Amino acid sequence: MKGETIKRDERLPFALSTKLGWVIAGSTAFPMENLEETSVSYLSLNTEELIQSFWELKQVPTSSSFTKEENLCEKHSVEDYARNDKGRYSVKLPFKAERQKLGDSKGLAFGQFLNLEKGLMRKCQMSTSSIRTLCQNICPLDTWRK
Repeated sequence: MKGETIKRDERLPFALSTKLGWVIAGSTAFPMENLEETSVSYLSLNTEELIQSFWELKQVPTSSSFTKEENLCEKHSVEDYARNDKGRYSVKLPFKAERQKLGDSKGLAFGQFLNLEKGLMRKCQMSTSSIRTLCQNICPLDTWRK
């Protein structure tokens, strides 16, 4: 709404300016038995402008707004996809070249495992062979405990 209002009398309708044009609203002082309903609609379009804007191409941005990582993902998906003999598409998983180093997590993980082992020994009174089997299933061969 634009906010412009035209009022004549409290008992009469008022006009309100909107983006779509003027709207008439409000009550009338006329009795209902003498009511005649009238409706008027008017639409004005500049068809030349509409047709011109329909045929004009919107300007496509020439520069990419993607980040370096997004551009690499796009390049990867275009270059590294294939279709197998069943008609399914397959795409190789992209991996980042610069991997974040985890630090000395092996020592921390093994320490947590030893604490778990002690807790299990106390709570469940598991035998040494059960612990060894558990260790063999979780730890690589070079870290087996004797």
